[in-house]
Amino acid sequence: PVDAKLVERVVPVKLPSTAKLKDGQAATFRFGRENEHSGWVAQLPERAQLVSVAYAKGKIFVGGGFGSSSMYALNASTGAREWTRTALVDPGPTSAVVDDDELAYNTFSCSMEVLETATGKVMWTKWLGTETPNPPAFTGKLVIASHPSDGGYQLSAYQRKNGNDVWSSPIDNHILSVPVVSGDAVYVSTASGSLYKIGLDGKRAWHKQISAASAPWIDGNEVHLAVREGGKEVQVTLDGATGK
Repeated sequence: PVDAKLVERVVPVKLPSTAKLKDGQAATFRFGRENEHSGWVAQLPERAQLVSVAYAKGKIFVGGGFGSSSMYALNASTGAREWTRTALVDPGPTSAVVDDDELAYNTFSCSMEVLETATGKVMWTKWLGTETPNPPAFTGKLVIASHPSDGGYQLSAYQRKNGNDVWSSPIDNHILSVPVVSGDAVYVSTASGSLYKIGLDGKRAWHKQISAASAPWIDGNEVHLAVREGGKEVQVTLDGATGK
């Protein structure tokens, strides 16, 4: 049965139509029991299923969908489009990641781009590999991404200002979700069930074939993740220093 107390807390929201809006505009509305909240709804040109959005400094960043070749910045308060990066070097932008004044994303096939968040100006573009379906990660002066390479896969670091190669470390498959940076290391789970800890200098600290089923979550010196075990999914905790 439906929880009556939850039903009492639910507030229906009727979204306004975007049919008559000019390109780049958003429709604003009020909602709440006393219309105490404000919201907006915007329509992107591609009308495709969207990946996760990113937020920074009053803007929302989102690609136009898996088959699109566009990245958008929307005003977080009004929904109005502030800039559009069209004609990406490859289609299929991943979720964007933002750090300071820079935004990065991969395209499914097959490149990374770093843009200025304020203007959408392209700082650099770099071809990574035949398929790059996962977002990169910023850390310090680096941007880190996984990609196919020479018949295998690599986790690689690039200079975030110009895209120059810094290091590459072999892994066994595409990663699950985004590279997870904690302290002086980056952690990734792969589609083959492996878990890797690689230092920010590119040296592998340890590797475990653990039937990983999720990206890792780092808490101090503990690594938490889901694994497949006997047809079930269970939670495990590893020692961050040794992988035990």
